[in-house]
Amino acid sequence: MRAATKNRRKPAKAIVFANRLVHLGFRVGMIGDLISPVPKKGDIILFSSKSGENPALLNAARKARLHGIKMVVITASPESTLAKMADLTVLLPGELPEFKNIKQAGLAPERTETLFELLSFLIYDVITASLMKKRQPEKVCLK
Repeated sequence: MRAATKNRRKPAKAIVFANRLVHLGFRVGMIGDLISPVPKKGDIILFSSKSGENPALLNAARKARLHGIKMVVITASPESTLAKMADLTVLLPGELPEFKNIKQAGLAPERTETLFELLSFLIYDVITASLMKKRQPEKVCLK
């Protein structure tokens, strides 16, 4: 499993997700990380991009497609280039006016810039919990 994100800040949420997958026994790497193993056929790359049009992610997706690597895309843009290239697309809302009010009221988690970012993290938790249930049913507890 590879994770790719367009966020220019440290992709902490993707790193947390990657670490959880490692603890479940998956071979995991981050695109752009020099010590990550090179993805190969049979791997899955998870892309997370609100717009689905980031040039660096599109370049990585094209290379993945050439090597027969499956792609999962989390996006808010179903008609984006990245979404159209995906084997599986998870569509999240980009923004809702209500989220700005929630954030201003201090009810959103700290350092959460957008609703898309918050929901992406929740999707990572859902995927992790599902994989935990399949791989380690006796230990289904996220910490």
